[in-house]
Amino acid sequence: MKRFILAGLLACQIQSLQAEGPAGYTEALALYGQGKYEDSLAKVRNIFDANRNSLHVRMLAAANHSRLGRPQDAITHLQYAIKDHPESAPAVAMLAAIYRRQGNLGDAQALIGRAIGLDGKNLDYRIESARIYYKSGNFAAARRVVGEILAQQSTHQEALALEGLILLQLGDSETAAFRLRHALMQKGGSKVFVSDIYNNMAVALRKSAEGLQKAGNPGEAAARRTEAVEMLARALELNPNNPSARANKNAN
Repeated sequence: MKRFILAGLLACQIQSLQAEGPAGYTEALALYGQGKYEDSLAKVRNIFDANRNSLHVRMLAAANHSRLGRPQDAITHLQYAIKDHPESAPAVAMLAAIYRRQGNLGDAQALIGRAIGLDGKNLDYRIESARIYYKSGNFAAARRVVGEILAQQSTHQEALALEGLILLQLGDSETAAFRLRHALMQKGGSKVFVSDIYNNMAVALRKSAEGLQKAGNPGEAAARRTEAVEMLARALELNPNNPSARANKNAN
């Protein structure tokens, strides 16, 4: 079976960390931005005792722990952050994203609903809600939320990419490929995220090729398979460690 990818959300919430924090925070944030998560966490520890009630310090600590594969430490920091700052939508949304990644989908959906209640205009929170619905298998609800996002911003890259995944699950590989291709036309997105879109595009093209072959159109099917190989190559060029793309390449 071809593997497709549901992108993560934590990076979207990190934007909320850009606000001014206590002395030493900017340096810790810069290290986080460079991918030096242990170094960033060490800087956070240096300023933590004097700033344990700081929303930004707590969230940055949580982000570092999450990147380092320590979700429970991240959860603890975020729970304290939310206790001290109950109106902080970014902290609530970040916790929702971590719960979603852990498979705690009920709590994740409740939290992201709370974040949306605090900041209903934030599309990042709405796309996270759609991700949680997707992961829970409620594709109808996920597509409804994605549709609401695209009605407001038709070029929203992650919404387009997620709708492509939903359509793949629903068996509509042709429209899935169309949506994923549209997502690839948008600027922005990290290399890891765009690599995932290319991989998912390859899956859609392969499934489309299967349908065309069964329909008696071998020439068009061959062209789709060739393009699928190209999409996988681009996925691995952007992120050589993309596990799903590597698995899909090996399965061909």
